[in-house]
Amino acid sequence: MQAISEEGIATDLMCEKLPIVMAGLGPRFVNEGIWKDVHLVTWDNARIEHLHIAQKTITAGVALLEAQIDVIADHDQPATISIDGALISSSIQTSDNKSHAETHIQLTTGPNHLSLPLEIVHPALWYPVGYGEQSRYDFDAVLAGEATRDMPMSAPGCGLSNFGAKRMRSARVSSFWSTVSLFLRRVRM
Repeated sequence: MQAISEEGIATDLMCEKLPIVMAGLGPRFVNEGIWKDVHLVTWDNARIEHLHIAQKTITAGVALLEAQIDVIADHDQPATISIDGALISSSIQTSDNKSHAETHIQLTTGPNHLSLPLEIVHPALWYPVGYGEQSRYDFDAVLAGEATRDMPMSAPGCGLSNFGAKRMRSARVSSFWSTVSLFLRRVRM
């Protein structure tokens, strides 16, 4: 029976329960709790927080890169940082496809941002699927110091490629040319 107020408006409450709530007093959360591996990381003195390989200029003859490294130190200290890059996953393995840079630095307390130039002569370029090999490089950075044990950080699987686009317009159609690792392709829009 429906309750009606003095103004003639139905006042009884209508409550619908969702099927997920029928099991108990509250909703059921399936993904509750820790579902990934948990690691406890401890360190003393200094450690590498982040490693990024920036591609400055890439041609068939030389690849100019920059290793951008973030280091956190708990006190001022001298340290040595070295970067090694080596070609993995390619049928062409030569001594030219390697890179090494090392520098001595003075770390300050807190975050430190460092940049090291890298050069690879005759790099193995990364090509899109169907256009050539997908060569990749592994870069490893090691921080060493008087009171710091060797703390490595890696940037695995970096593909070196250059990408460029040039837009062209005409009276009938607009299009652009794109290059990926020295391949040229025209796209009409």
